[in-house]
Amino acid sequence: MMTTELGQSYQQCVRLARRHARHFYHGFRLLPREKRLAVCAIYAFLRLGDDIADEQAGAGQAETAMRRWRDLLVAAYSGEVEAHPVLPALRDVIIRYEIARELFEHVLDGIAMDLSPISFETFSELEHYCYLVAGVVGLLCLHVWGVTDWQTASDMAVACGTAFQLTNILRDIREDAMRGRVYLPEEDLARYGVSREDLLNLENSAAIHALILSEAERAEALYRSCRRLANFIMPDSRAAFLAMHGVYHALLREICAQPERVMERRIGLPAIVKLAIVTWSVVESRLMSSQWFHA
Repeated sequence: MMTTELGQSYQQCVRLARRHARHFYHGFRLLPREKRLAVCAIYAFLRLGDDIADEQAGAGQAETAMRRWRDLLVAAYSGEVEAHPVLPALRDVIIRYEIARELFEHVLDGIAMDLSPISFETFSELEHYCYLVAGVVGLLCLHVWGVTDWQTASDMAVACGTAFQLTNILRDIREDAMRGRVYLPEEDLARYGVSREDLLNLENSAAIHALILSEAERAEALYRSCRRLANFIMPDSRAAFLAMHGVYHALLREICAQPERVMERRIGLPAIVKLAIVTWSVVESRLMSSQWFHA
């Protein structure tokens, strides 16, 4: 039986997810209630932590706020949940799905990298950042969804999270530049004759378009490699994964279709396209379950 405090905490998490997880929430809604509430709680805690990097006025304030957020994670694991409205739900998820604290700590480590000017020399460095802020989130989701082969599924979940984050980086080049941030690695910029200043000045050149398409190829390969993850996820959670994968993959293809638009405005998907992807995800999941049942 869920207590009033716990129920209110979950409601707070759902409201945050509905308001901010514009692409992910379509997948969340396809989960059974218990799992839907769980991923909303995970999302809410991490989203509020991520907001620290984006919304604090100065580096000192942001570092103080991040230390407090790490303390709240410790509190959730020790059972001291009074300090923030999302903590009761987070602790319930931690216990119910036996999630190690180090996974959340890894994500917070990645978020903390955004508290100071960020620069990656190589793609390997960017890939590590993607692992922390997105690949590990994939591992957190696997704990909730349930899988039949953890090792295989975890490798694919990390690849999927990396693909999602690369897509975010490409979509948000303009917004990040306006904050003084450039996530694309220096070695790739140099390969295409693009400087950090070109991106920070929001130039819209053929060289930048070629750079965007090159990074998109990396994400495309990851999307192809991780789609089989659906085969290892519990049947009641497959549609959620397929919807999230499908929506983000479609967003990448939209970027590739007209890379020049990335430097002009934030690219998104029409609601009708998202609805079509979500609908097909449900159909495909049911077909997979039927084939599994009759195998």
